[in-house]
Amino acid sequence: MGKLATIPGADLAIKINAAHRTACVNARKSMEYAAECGRLLIEAKELVEHGEWLPWLEAHTEVSPRQSQRYMRLAENWAEIEPKATAESYLGIDGALRLLAKPKATPKPVTTVEYIVNGDEADEEETPGHHLPTRSPRLPTSRHGVGRDGAGR
Repeated sequence: MGKLATIPGADLAIKINAAHRTACVNARKSMEYAAECGRLLIEAKELVEHGEWLPWLEAHTEVSPRQSQRYMRLAENWAEIEPKATAESYLGIDGALRLLAKPKATPKPVTTVEYIVNGDEADEEETPGHHLPTRSPRLPTSRHGVGRDGAGR
């Protein structure tokens, strides 16, 4: 019989895989517990009078106001988060909250160019029939009133 090949570090690989599986399961469980905490916080908040939530939270729980907001947001959006919280996603609480964040709108740059037509300033509405190539854009002037091309105002 031939010798069986041994894999260097095979026992370490087994331990690595077991630790990885445990981390994945516990990351998911962490989110599930956070969402459950959020559901309970929502329920408690509905029981207290307006303006009494933060004093109640401070007096009766170990949860900070900011953390309670995060937990309640997870609970309120759990249906959206749960399908994305797979073992492979390593989503975590922060990642789940980032998923819920609305993308910041990037404003489109607006460029205004003044044109000089026959020596007078004009804009597009005032000069129908003229086309951009026939106009010269007004160059920005320096504080001395001289444009980049060296001409005065």
